[in-house]
Amino acid sequence: GRREVYVTTFPTPTARVRVSIEGGEDPHWRGDGGELFYLDADQTLVAASVALTPRFRVVGQQRLFRATIDARSLRFGASYVPDVKGERFLVNESVRGEEVVLTVEENWTANGR
Repeated sequence: GRREVYVTTFPTPTARVRVSIEGGEDPHWRGDGGELFYLDADQTLVAASVALTPRFRVVGQQRLFRATIDARSLRFGASYVPDVKGERFLVNESVRGEEVVLTVEENWTANGR
């Protein structure tokens, strides 16, 4: 019933370890694989510290901050992204009562700017 975050072996999924404690979704690895970030049930970003040897295990968890995630972005796994060191996060937050317009200009250096 409830969404949870698990890590399994690859390419053959023989072992499975639950990372989230009471609900979780949208996991992202830190660049070096030492932490796995996920959103818990109340949209708090959690950092799960992991050990990879001699076997995978969660060694600690820290709640970082609560985000107001745009529910539409959760469907596509694009609600947030950590930087490579896990120190900063780009969060796709919802904005109530306003229409947000995002303009993306590609190949901007070719336009002489």
